Amino acid sequence: MCIFAILLLILQYLHLTGFAVTSLNSCSDSDGGEAPGAKGFVWGDFYDPAKRHYEKYDYCINERYLVEYSCSGDALDQRAEEKIHRCALCSEGRCAEEEVARPLSFWEKLWGRLTNLV
Repeated sequence: MCIFAILLLILQYLHLTGFAVTSLNSCSDSDGGEAPGAKGFVWGDFYDPAKRHYEKYDYCINERYLVEYSCSGDALDQRAEEKIHRCALCSEGRCAEEEVARPLSFWEKLWGRLTNLV
């Protein structure tokens, strides 16, 4: 129990003094974030506990819907499947003609899934 308390004090000291290890995860986005008009991809590394590399490409679900990947800080934004954009024409992983530059609402996603559009 005493060793645990000492380790806890050391970790608190490192955190307060700024000597704590920062995140080793990384994430980069080729199109700079959410940009439905640009085909992009995200790539980076995460540790779980071993180092793993990932690449995720923006893609069209069909001619009307786009899944856009982006980073959240130094990690892949895990909500990509919730960030579906509606396009007038989705082609090659981007909105070639943008209809609405916003993520779909809960009801639009639900209706799309029920009607097999999404």
